[in-house]
Amino acid sequence: MTYISHSLEVLNNIAKKAGVGLIRDFTELTQLQSAPKGHEEFTQAAIERTATILKVELNKFRSDVPIVARPEDMPITECFVVSPLDGKVNFMRGIPYFAISIAVVKRTEVLTALVYNPATGDTFFADKGYGAFKEGSRNHLRLRVSARNDLAKSLISATNTKICANVKSDNIRNFGCTSLDLAAIAAGQIDGIICEQADFSQIAAGILLVREAGGRNLAIKQDDDRSENMKAIWDTMNFISGNQTICKKLFDLFKL
Repeated sequence: MTYISHSLEVLNNIAKKAGVGLIRDFTELTQLQSAPKGHEEFTQAAIERTATILKVELNKFRSDVPIVARPEDMPITECFVVSPLDGKVNFMRGIPYFAISIAVVKRTEVLTALVYNPATGDTFFADKGYGAFKEGSRNHLRLRVSARNDLAKSLISATNTKICANVKSDNIRNFGCTSLDLAAIAAGQIDGIICEQADFSQIAAGILLVREAGGRNLAIKQDDDRSENMKAIWDTMNFISGNQTICKKLFDLFKL
């Protein structure tokens, strides 16, 4: 039986509540793609509405836990790290690859994670030490990273493909939503990701999903790869995630 903490159940309900407005706005945007302008303003208004709902609902749940947007603002106690809309450009262009991301973080440890795509209904979640899952109507699907070990045949996501000059793979892409990319790594669909100057609020939840699905997260410039160095990731926001083998191979390339 899948273990889901009370905290995670509440966060799931909050994300779904906030997602109702995003679905409505996204549907309207898809019908306005032929309009010459106004998409940016419409999208920004949607983000602000979603952020307000998340803030109100999270404060109802735990008013003692602050919501932070940057790692340097984290308290020594728990905090919520929230992205009301990761994948802004996709959303604005009517592409159904965007997400609400919520994480509970204490210092350098991500304790709880949820990534929800309102357009598809896909929900990915994890509690530290209990595995990563994709929500199902009856049973939740346990997530596992891929077993691929050939970098040339692996599917790699990159937030900036210019940083991939040394990566010998024909399958390097920028999907435009880091939180969903990390969830896809946890699900074994993508083999690795290279993030440069990542957004803290968009990666915190996904990092736990990858780890709980058997993958790794390494700062590009950390001293060695024997263990994850979350402080180095938070300090630089330049990191690699993936299954054990691909993550190690990507890390070695950037050490050259």
